Amino acid sequence: MTWNLRYQIKSYIRSALWITPLFALLLEQVVGALAQTLDTRLAWKGLEFGVTGAQALLNAITTLTLSFIVFTFGSLLVAIQVASGQYTPRIIATTLFAEAEKAKGVIEFVPQVGDFVGSGEPLFLLHGGAEAVDERKLRACVVVGAERTIEQDPLFAFRILVDIAIKALSKAINDPTTAVLAIDQLHRLLRSAGTRNLRTDQILDRAGNLRVIFRTPNWEDFVHLAFSEIRFYGAENMQIARRLRAMTVNLTDTLPAQRHSALCKELELLDRAIERLYILPEDLKLARIPDSQGLGGSSHTEAAS
Repeated sequence: MTWNLRYQIKSYIRSALWITPLFALLLEQVVGALAQTLDTRLAWKGLEFGVTGAQALLNAITTLTLSFIVFTFGSLLVAIQVASGQYTPRIIATTLFAEAEKAKGVIEFVPQVGDFVGSGEPLFLLHGGAEAVDERKLRACVVVGAERTIEQDPLFAFRILVDIAIKALSKAINDPTTAVLAIDQLHRLLRSAGTRNLRTDQILDRAGNLRVIFRTPNWEDFVHLAFSEIRFYGAENMQIARRLRAMTVNLTDTLPAQRHSALCKELELLDRAIERLYILPEDLKLARIPDSQGLGGSSHTEAAS
């Protein structure tokens, strides 16, 4: 069984709507038969309901059960309907690593996880001896999904939070407090990404030869996604300006030095934006105060507990 087939089966089992109810129904049949057998042998009195009381209790349980099922499946169907229709590839790099080494060539995976892949688009570029690799083995290393997933696509979590923030900042909604809450979570995610060893786009074999090329997000990608659109749409709001500044200052103070350059660049862009937007010097001075609560809270740079 190939890797992509195993992955598809596992993903289907985890996401299918009918598997859990099926096993629950089978379990109910077993438990029901067991309860009837024990009741017959032990002559349990239960709660000592009469026939009418037992029927009323059964009807109440049935009604509540059906209501719960309708609510649960209704919620799941709504979640499915609003899910993205984008197709996104997932790859297993170690299997590509082995095939490229065996063929003494280089395999380049074209799309990045999360990219849209249309029908007929190339997935791989083969260099050197890798041209002899069986295409079926390469395709078996890729799973094309119906939507982006957080577990496979780390930028997708950032994308969701940024979308929430910029929707809250739209003129029709004008809810900067919700945007600040989204920035709080972006702050946490950036801290997590900044403390990790973000791998490069290349995999070498044991002899140090390049074998696999595939694109992965780097630190700058995470920072640009977390800051750029929110700054563009929200810098004119004092809450957002102060919260973004607090995030850059806090991350600069707590992350390794190699992460500082991108953060300092974002702080410079924020300064240039608010200098253009805030005409009154008093407002400009206030907007330059880092505040993890946005506006009206404390002016220190530590994240709120």
